[in-house]
Amino acid sequence: MDDDQQARLDNGELFVIDDGGTLLAVLTMTVQPEAVHIFNLAVHPDAQGRGLLRQLLGFAESTARREGKSRLTLYTNAAMTRNRAIYAHLGFIETGEHDAPGGYRIVFMERPLSV
Repeated sequence: MDDDQQARLDNGELFVIDDGGTLLAVLTMTVQPEAVHIFNLAVHPDAQGRGLLRQLLGFAESTARREGKSRLTLYTNAAMTRNRAIYAHLGFIETGEHDAPGGYRIVFMERPLSV
């Protein structure tokens, strides 16, 4: 919750889908040495079911390919079982789970890029 969105925007790490000024979806990601890491991926509840999540993931995958990376990575709170199921449905696999500051657990996930 403390993430500096203005810094992400300034660094070219924040991307949005909007409809005439209405924010529908957001993606924040960075190119890291081994992968493109997704920090935030969200679709407004009123815009869900339109394929925007897949569109954002496609953009992240295209970025990874352009940068020579072979996978996408992300992490989520272990208690977010719905998100974990959605990510698994989208091809992400769980690679680890660790305690985080604040008393919760983080699940690390990755999605290899298709050939």
